[in-house]
Amino acid sequence: MKEISNPAIEAIEAFLDDWAGATPAERVAKRTSSSMEEINAFYDSMLPWMEEILVYLNQYPLEEIPDEARGIANAALAMCEVDNPVRWKETELSSGFDVRAMIEKGSFYDSGFHSRHRHLLHR
Repeated sequence: MKEISNPAIEAIEAFLDDWAGATPAERVAKRTSSSMEEINAFYDSMLPWMEEILVYLNQYPLEEIPDEARGIANAALAMCEVDNPVRWKETELSSGFDVRAMIEKGSFYDSGFHSRHRHLLHR
């Protein structure tokens, strides 16, 4: 069983309460309400440990990540949320739509795709 090293835990644990939101909406809300300095501090603390974190998390199927690792898993997902702002050095990305307006899906089947595209499915 792989474990995360103490130096990694020490480096990231200060960020878990704020950045390890349980849902994508919580992580996006944190990203969009944070300053560039806050985003960079989180990113710079997590990045050196991401390989170790991913090796640790990859030993579990997604649906079986233990509760004690859930915060670290959510923080790893938050790294995806802050990647573009860090690269583009902007908290508000001008290249797309406002992610705060997105509606979180509950499953792959709740999009209404079938009702909107029924005419295409029954050809």
